[in-house]
Amino acid sequence: MPNEEYQKWLEKLENYCAYQERCISEVKTKMYSLKIPTLHYPSILESLIENKFLDEERYVRAFMRSKVSFKKDGLEKIRFGLMKKGIKDAVIKLVFEELDNETYSSNLNSLIEKKWISLLLKNEKQEAKAKLIRYLLAKGYKYDEFKGLLK
Repeated sequence: MPNEEYQKWLEKLENYCAYQERCISEVKTKMYSLKIPTLHYPSILESLIENKFLDEERYVRAFMRSKVSFKKDGLEKIRFGLMKKGIKDAVIKLVFEELDNETYSSNLNSLIEKKWISLLLKNEKQEAKAKLIRYLLAKGYKYDEFKGLLK
């Protein structure tokens, strides 16, 4: 089955996956853009997974690390982003259990402090609090995670 064209596709996709972590749905999109016939998708994906170019668990870890460290997003927003990419819920739950709660909490505290100061300059206290709550919910934090920090 492996012919010259198949090997070219496989090499392109290996380079694509080696450049940065990818999930299966991103690789399928890339295969579509390379006009690879769909009958080859399963064997190519199997080869990429077998040769460790593609690993959903590793992808979720990298995705979560970047969203928590740089964007300071909450778990709900991260979960939604991963679900949009077709990641299985079991993999998401497994990686979420490994989350560094200290970093997550400090991110939440720093977001509250920064946003609270800027909101108080422009709004009355009650309106500022409502805007802060909406901001934190939009960032993907659950109300239970930050309700005790709002006092």
